[in-house]
Amino acid sequence: MNPFESNLVSLDEDRETDNFSKGDTTTHIIQHHANTLEDDAMNDNRSRKPVTPPRHPASAVAGPSPIKGSLDSAPRTSKGTDNDAINEYLDTLLADKIIHNIPVVDFIHAVYGMKKEDLLHTLPQHGYVLPSNFCALYSAGKYNKGSSERTAYKPLLNIIHSLVAQLKECMDGRMAPGNSAEWVNMKDREVAGHFTKLKPDFLRTWLAAAEQQKWTTSASSGELKKDAAVQKAKIEINIDLKKLPKRNKMSTSTSSAPTATPDETIVTLPLPSAPSRSVSANAKQGTKRKKGVDSPDADASTIPRTAKRLRSGGNGALSSTSSKANPDRRSAIREKLLTHKELQAVKYVHELGSHGIRSYATGILIDDFKVTIFYMDRIGVIKATPFDFLDEPHFFLLYLAAVQYATPSQLGFFPMLKFPSPSLTSEVLETYQSVILDLSGAQGCGEIMLNDLRFLLDVSADRRVVPTHGAVGRATIVLPLLPVSDSKDSVMLCGTEKTVAKISWQPRTRDSEDSNIRAIRTTLAKTPKTHKYLKHIVDLKCSLTRTMAEMGLPRAFMDLKDTQPERVCRLLIMTEYLPLNMVDSVMEFKSIFIDVMFTMSSGHRAVYVSAQILHRDISINNLMFHRTSSAGAVGVLCDWDLARVNCLEGASMTDIIEDFISAHVDRDTSTTKPATTTIQQPADATVHHPPNAVKSTDHELPAQAPRYRTGTGPFIALDLLKFTRVPMHLYRHDLESFFWVLVWFVAGFVPDTHTVRLVGAWLHNDLRLIGLKKTEFLRNAGNILSDVHADYQSLVRDWVKPLIMILMAKLQRTELEITDDMRLACHFASAETEADQIKVSKEAVSESIAAREGILTYESFMRCLKVDLDSEGSDSISVQV
Repeated sequence: MNPFESNLVSLDEDRETDNFSKGDTTTHIIQHHANTLEDDAMNDNRSRKPVTPPRHPASAVAGPSPIKGSLDSAPRTSKGTDNDAINEYLDTLLADKIIHNIPVVDFIHAVYGMKKEDLLHTLPQHGYVLPSNFCALYSAGKYNKGSSERTAYKPLLNIIHSLVAQLKECMDGRMAPGNSAEWVNMKDREVAGHFTKLKPDFLRTWLAAAEQQKWTTSASSGELKKDAAVQKAKIEINIDLKKLPKRNKMSTSTSSAPTATPDETIVTLPLPSAPSRSVSANAKQGTKRKKGVDSPDADASTIPRTAKRLRSGGNGALSSTSSKANPDRRSAIREKLLTHKELQAVKYVHELGSHGIRSYATGILIDDFKVTIFYMDRIGVIKATPFDFLDEPHFFLLYLAAVQYATPSQLGFFPMLKFPSPSLTSEVLETYQSVILDLSGAQGCGEIMLNDLRFLLDVSADRRVVPTHGAVGRATIVLPLLPVSDSKDSVMLCGTEKTVAKISWQPRTRDSEDSNIRAIRTTLAKTPKTHKYLKHIVDLKCSLTRTMAEMGLPRAFMDLKDTQPERVCRLLIMTEYLPLNMVDSVMEFKSIFIDVMFTMSSGHRAVYVSAQILHRDISINNLMFHRTSSAGAVGVLCDWDLARVNCLEGASMTDIIEDFISAHVDRDTSTTKPATTTIQQPADATVHHPPNAVKSTDHELPAQAPRYRTGTGPFIALDLLKFTRVPMHLYRHDLESFFWVLVWFVAGFVPDTHTVRLVGAWLHNDLRLIGLKKTEFLRNAGNILSDVHADYQSLVRDWVKPLIMILMAKLQRTELEITDDMRLACHFASAETEADQIKVSKEAVSESIAAREGILTYESFMRCLKVDLDSEGSDSISVQV
């Protein structure tokens, strides 16, 4: 991992579900209903318990579902990722990841640590009041981005500034120092970021209002919609804080936090082949909430959150204005959708959460007088119950106080960061000067407790923070580090070597990347023959895993009864490597590429055979290298977080044949469909998640674990992109991914600037369309390979063309031929039912499918590259020129 990496990211279960089929029209009906929700009475909402949409259970045979890529597979414009693509991505991603109607006081306490008593401690002489003149102007005003009438904008910010000034008068000096961020009118200005250009209506930021605003220096975002026809006849300016309802009583222990198991909390460095072990004492400390968040002498970098886990329950007593709850008023499927206005606000929160070193992000939507606060973390979105900020200004005042006095971690910054001061500055957030990553409590090799493991963030033009492009999911961030000179354990572990920290949020049930790496290195170290391959596997120094509860993150303390899979934070300290685009010559590229991919002295093949672990995410980001004085450039294969352990189990030819036939039988029409139509769904079609019950068939398929398409869109094998039923991920699929990495690099590499241009045709939210474009490339490679740098045209001639002509094109032709044979066989046998079609197809094409599996192999790939197979046992590989 390295700051030079591009921002292409891979898929995991949350970005890519199992199977897909043709879209239906139900979505349009549902969306029509969803658009009516924005005018629902807030009183009914406020009294309701938090609502989480149901997650569809996995079944033995999955039904139709979306096939969507990550944002980094989405189309690009001159301003970055296409805006419509972002909306489509978020709408699909968050469909079952939104929790509604958390009572405002509970939400604010859990997220920001602010409570009613903090406001009541010291009051202005005449109490808190709304500025009547600005309230009247706002009530009569209007604001819409598409209109020139924006008379509500300034009055709103003046209301906010007036209330914040009153808060500072009463609370400065008593609370911990404020975070010094200010509310800024964006005036149609774009916020600078890594991925796209967006225009939120206002920000809380550490930059001066007149400066170019940046997501990395922002605390929260805001969206405003105001209709001049919606006005208040009367405004009560006195704010009665007694109207703030009591919070739900918090648990004094987090032992019952959602699926938090003490013996699984911290992944350290035990025997590499064994499961990750925890440190019970450290886990116990991690789940304790300490006092002191309000102390002015407390260090914000070490202040724990005061919010504790909510007990289940909650009723109309949560709000003084709430009416009787009506939990059944909306269907669950309607609950999972966002209105257009909400989606716009969430888009800004998502962009904020994709910048900087954060665990979550927050923002607000003000729709006329209704305020909704949003929280987004790596699992999904949580919405507070909306409130009217003029009729219920006590809620608004509580929110403004909360964000004003929140610590860095309460604003969403990674809680293991120690900032030099609780009052952040834009300079610190841009340079990370003197910011420390404290991982004390991890274990090193030999069961040694690392009680003082601190690293200094070493950010420069050459060593940058690599942000995540996507705030929900794994959300991988890479930080450049140096050991702190007086940190005994970090110096012992890393010396003066440059290292990086990889922070990601993985499903707790998935094999951890650190355990995969240790298993690989342990296996390769067993014999002299394989020991020398270790240099091609990432060098892991130590690792740490924490649950959200142990990190004090808000979701763990809201008692949500969340149906989403739990994610844990996995942090790996590794040697720093160079990305592929830093090669200095064609020969260096060839050496690295072969090191990583092909030979028995390389990482990928040796790991597959010896450790039985399949990578499953071969991409241009994961092929890296380092230079040594003796061996020159040494290729290294990184990012094993999507790897499959025991990959040789169950990979029988019978399963492969059934996968192919199942993928080419249309269960909706009971006719065999040509391979060319498996990816023809329109780009704008919306497909739903699997239904709760699988449609019955006459053919009983054996139960199997759910499968997922994994990888990075442009580099995923065509079968995985195109087949309607997810096939088993095979070794040859990884081989094919290496081919697509080769094409991507050769087509776009610019040696003078060490950059790689994007292949725009292979960027789309819909993975099937990527498959279509890549299939077209195999028929006509002219456009994509039309601008190859002169130094690398030899790679097109010697590597790319032989691979296309001998292997890749043959794979596609054979698929079409087999599908034609299936259709003819079913036609002559009058096979109409799905079961009959499967039976007839097995008899007709099983041998052909088996033969197809012999096209793309380790040996055939090597022959296309003219690699001497006889040199496998040596330390270097011979490549014929």
